[in-house]
Amino acid sequence: MKYKLSAELVRWLPFAILAVVVILCILLVRQQTSPLVRVTQWVSDKLEGFQSGIPTTSPTCPVATYNSNGTLITPAYTFFTDAMGESLCCSGTVDSVTHTCTPGSSRTPIASLCAFRPGVPNPRDPANSLPLCSGVVDAVTQNNSKSICPPSLPKYASDTRVNPVKQTCCATATNIDGTECISKDLQAGDFCRVNPAAGEKKCSTLLNFESVTCPPNLQKINYTMGPKETAVYSKAEGVSAPLCFGIQNSCFPDDTVKQLQSQGVFTSQPADPTKWGYACSGYTKYYVKKDQSDPAFRTSYVE
Repeated sequence: MKYKLSAELVRWLPFAILAVVVILCILLVRQQTSPLVRVTQWVSDKLEGFQSGIPTTSPTCPVATYNSNGTLITPAYTFFTDAMGESLCCSGTVDSVTHTCTPGSSRTPIASLCAFRPGVPNPRDPANSLPLCSGVVDAVTQNNSKSICPPSLPKYASDTRVNPVKQTCCATATNIDGTECISKDLQAGDFCRVNPAAGEKKCSTLLNFESVTCPPNLQKINYTMGPKETAVYSKAEGVSAPLCFGIQNSCFPDDTVKQLQSQGVFTSQPADPTKWGYACSGYTKYYVKKDQSDPAFRTSYVE
């Protein structure tokens, strides 16, 4: 009789243990600060959603980026866990009580909420899943590469460990965590900074230079303004801009003129580039097409 009871216990013991484990898991998952949640988050922290593939102290959320004028381009995402312990990133405001994300600015380029593993339901659209944060990071990086980096230095890097954030464009590649150029580019000087230190190239200057096209027979050069311009426009001192240079006449590309005027340079000249001989549209109209019928047309450089 004793043997039969032992056999029955042995046969049902695994099922009893499994039932106890399932019940404990359900109870633990329902607690926001349970040991299971903490273990899951630790595993997520070490293994999920990282571009670099190396352990870090916190999940990698998309970072804020700024242009050369200090204007926010893409907002920073904040790491948080929702009520069920899911690791997420939010580009808006995180409510510490409800563990929910309120979307932020419309400048958010891809998504206001992202996850570190595939298949997490979107709380605002449960029929669809949240995008992976690694995918959002990639998309933000690509957007910044196009808007910040010149074509010759297309690889975007961002280091959030310093203030302000150090943003760099590299010729070949970034390091493994995307914070800096590889040593080859740094040693060769094949990089630029959004906010450069002394002796470093400025990304916006290179981007402006590489993105403009000059009228035929004019050579594109990088022109640095000096005493002549500074005497009239105080903010022109040391400003560099692409110039279409010719032996007899030269002109600034139309977009360059608009940008310089927004910075306080050439503000006394017409906003319409077709009415000024030193804007390339005006140069083409006046000197190439020989249309000199507009009495409002100006040929003076500084006044």
